[in-house]
Amino acid sequence: MPEVVQQIWNRASVKRSPAEWALRWVWDHPEVTVVLSGMTLDEHLEENLRIADQAKPQSLSAEERQVVADAAAAYRRLMQIACTGCQYCMPCPAGVNIPTCFEVYNTHALFQDKQASMMYLVRLAGLLGTPAQASKCTSCGACLKKCPQNLPIPTLLKQVANTFEGPMSSIKLFAFRSFLKLERFWSMFRHRFLHRR
Repeated sequence: MPEVVQQIWNRASVKRSPAEWALRWVWDHPEVTVVLSGMTLDEHLEENLRIADQAKPQSLSAEERQVVADAAAAYRRLMQIACTGCQYCMPCPAGVNIPTCFEVYNTHALFQDKQASMMYLVRLAGLLGTPAQASKCTSCGACLKKCPQNLPIPTLLKQVANTFEGPMSSIKLFAFRSFLKLERFWSMFRHRFLHRR
């Protein structure tokens, strides 16, 4: 969690996990009758059941609602692109992985993450798969008709490309590919020659 957001949560008189804040905020709305929540571990299920048993419509205090509103505002200030990752813009005719481009860009903005450029190379620039980076965008506009957030996707992809692509990214990509080839060669060499003894 970004430090500025954590400081807002720390102001709350009642300490809760991010999942509990989110679920209690949803259940605080009287018009909500069903909540769908993703769970991975048994602990998630137990936490969600406990919260569902306790949370009621309009059960958050005015102070708690203000804390949630302040945290949401902080996230909005930090996030560069309001993409929800719905993937309605996909598939891109040019092969751009639009949601992942935006996810990496937002991670970089939210956490001042120095590793984001490496993540971009690995996930999008073709280091470990098919290239799907932002610079592949042809500005065809097919994504614009599909985006429920009405994001100016081609313009935003240019920002992503300007941030993560350039001469240094090409050099890094070449270096990492060379390293991977050398690593495969060394692994094959060890297997063929060193294991025979």
